[in-house]
Amino acid sequence: MAQTLVLKISHGLAAALAVSCAIAFSGCGATSSSVGSLAQTGAIGYSASNMVVPNGYSEVSIGPDQYRIRATGFVENSRPELEKLATVRAADLAKSQNLKYFRIAGISENIVCGTKTTIGGKESREVVIKARRTVDLDVTFAKVAADATWQDSHQVFDTVRPELDAQSPLPASPEAAREEVRQKCGA
Repeated sequence: MAQTLVLKISHGLAAALAVSCAIAFSGCGATSSSVGSLAQTGAIGYSASNMVVPNGYSEVSIGPDQYRIRATGFVENSRPELEKLATVRAADLAKSQNLKYFRIAGISENIVCGTKTTIGGKESREVVIKARRTVDLDVTFAKVAADATWQDSHQVFDTVRPELDAQSPLPASPEAAREEVRQKCGA
């Protein structure tokens, strides 16, 4: 059964808590300058997601030499953009484990609906957490390519990472993404 935790805090305390969290988590994949620039442009850079900056990549082991890699972005970010981020992470993860090849066994996309939380007592306010687009890649790693479906981790990383870094900000017309959120989340 889900439980709800209600915190009663003043606006000043909320601001101090937010700044403290930002400082505490600043080493978790994003610098303060990258947080500001990513928040303003919507571009998805190569960094891990965390509590302060939910956009980025994360991974979980699902078996021997198998991972599910999630790329999270704004709903306005396209599936190909997020696939590119997850693919770069797959290549980087393979390289870090001295596994030359990886194969994408499955891809799924989802819209994670936003939530609303009320914070405060007398001066309470509603905090809205925006909906996010996610792309999950199920990836298998190997030292030797079994067939042509396996990708060279060094080649992919060296080719796709610069493309990811050069991505432009969010599209100028995000109406389609907003409509997708309305249909999925009812918002």
